[in-house]
Amino acid sequence: MGDLYGPVATSEESYYNRVINDSYQELASITRWWWLETQYVFTTLGYAQEIEVDATDDSDTLTPAVSATMTTDYDGGWLKTGEHTYRIIDASDSNGDIELDADWIEDTDSDATAYIWNDIFNMPTDFDDVISVSPRSNPDRRLLRQVAPEVIDALGPDVYSSAVEHASSFCVFREADKSTVSKIRINPPPSEEIDYIVKYIAFPATLSNDTDSPLLPTKHHGVLASMAKLRLVKERREDADVVQNYEIEAQRGLQRLWREQNRSRGVSHRFGRRGGVDKKHMFYRPQNVSSTSP
Repeated sequence: MGDLYGPVATSEESYYNRVINDSYQELASITRWWWLETQYVFTTLGYAQEIEVDATDDSDTLTPAVSATMTTDYDGGWLKTGEHTYRIIDASDSNGDIELDADWIEDTDSDATAYIWNDIFNMPTDFDDVISVSPRSNPDRRLLRQVAPEVIDALGPDVYSSAVEHASSFCVFREADKSTVSKIRINPPPSEEIDYIVKYIAFPATLSNDTDSPLLPTKHHGVLASMAKLRLVKERREDADVVQNYEIEAQRGLQRLWREQNRSRGVSHRFGRRGGVDKKHMFYRPQNVSSTSP
């Protein structure tokens, strides 16, 4: 950008940062790039934990017995006692109490036995889209089937009796606001502690410091630079010839990126000789592409 319009003035730094990050998000949204794939592991909390609680009628707060160990890992989970199942809103508040989603309506207002478990887990803060979920302990690591949230919700909360070692399906509660953590729920609920591997597409964090580096490989950083320059000349309303030159530069870089993307998927593509720029689908796929045998 400095090569285009001279040294960056302090007053323009935030503007240039916005142009760069907008281009970065545009690049990341084109497809499920291999360089955005990552994974993490969450551990289920089996239903077998039995706790004693001190309950009061018409109160949504329970006091666990001294021997019970409650942590925020149970937030969003379940507590079953008697004929009712409650959702746990806060498993360990500042007073060490358990906050439920509804008032206690059991027959007793004194000590009661409760079973707690969790089948809802926070996704990483950079989560954008799920690829697969599989149990680490299962010999063949059979993938769980993804279903819509309403499919699991339709089963209701009282799923205590259907708990199994390995779940068969999952759903993702996606948050529109990327700053809000999305959640994953598995079904049937876990009967014991099991590690699950979640492979997912990351949502790239905003670049703000001079030391920040985009997630794409270093050799492809030029693609982001070309896209940022193209966005800049468009916003500065440069002549059509100038804009077209930068479109061609950006498209060439994207074609190199697509070739490596295809290699990472075991696919071979042959680019056409004309290689024109499709204005309507600019940046969404390489032009004049046809499939050939690997």
